[in-house]
Amino acid sequence: MGSTPKSGRNEPAGEPIDRRRAPRYLACFPVKIEPSVGVERLCVCRDMSSTGGMMMTQSRLPVGESIKLALYLSNDVSDARHAKARVVRLKRRSVRNSFWLYDAAMSFEEPMVEAEPVVKAFFFFFFFFFYPGSAET
Repeated sequence: MGSTPKSGRNEPAGEPIDRRRAPRYLACFPVKIEPSVGVERLCVCRDMSSTGGMMMTQSRLPVGESIKLALYLSNDVSDARHAKARVVRLKRRSVRNSFWLYDAAMSFEEPMVEAEPVVKAFFFFFFFFFYPGSAET
């Protein structure tokens, strides 16, 4: 029997619900996180959209916590994009011997529309660099 999540959509029980409000793109860039309590730490953004992202981190961040982010989308470390986000999900990574212990899903308080073209360009560069024949029909 299906379950009815808060979104009002009927989804089969046990299947994940995609709550994304914007297209998500593969990403790989450093992010500095500043929790409300504790010290600044570095993490790596794994994927991102204009409304949120998945960060690989060593920190066990409390779900619901508000966090300041500095996203380094270019090779210029003085050109960080700043955002406030809320931790919406934290999951221990199943990859053994991983440097990054957790996947932290973040929802930006304000959409980062200006960052999306940079992330999208990285995704297409990565895709066509590693899968060059895939564009041919």
